[in-house]
Amino acid sequence: MIFTPVNNYLYVEVVETPTPEESGILLPQDYQPAENPFSAVRVRDGAETGWTEGAVLIVESHMLHNIQHGTETFTVIKENYVIGVLT
Repeated sequence: MIFTPVNNYLYVEVVETPTPEESGILLPQDYQPAENPFSAVRVRDGAETGWTEGAVLIVESHMLHNIQHGTETFTVIKENYVIGVLT
């Protein structure tokens, strides 16, 4: 299935960040690290908006939207929530 974003949306995939190594510090079992308010994403499609496929962008994490359709998941974000470009 082909997904094409419109209306200033970008079709992206989240770039996984490496997890920090074990530090040997004991933490409570219910400890959850603070969630980063920003994410790196790779543009999969955004031709209408002028973004090049493969560009890596920094965006606001809470503005990412996952769209489920059948067995596929499409992640999109509005172009307005792009903070910067990684080169």
